[in-house]
Amino acid sequence: MRLWIKNPIAILADDAERGVVVEGGVIVECVGKGTEPQAHDKVFDASRHV
Repeated sequence: MRLWIKNPIAILADDAERGVVVEGGVIVECVGKGTEPQAHDKVFDASRHV
């Protein structure tokens, strides 16, 4: 299952302003500003989290 951790307040990863996609405990995609992930099954709204 791919989980998109979407729109965190802050993130320390390059090109990941919109969050990251995690699968099996591994980051499989960084989601840059103005983009959507390639594929995801669920979304976690991280807009209130760092």
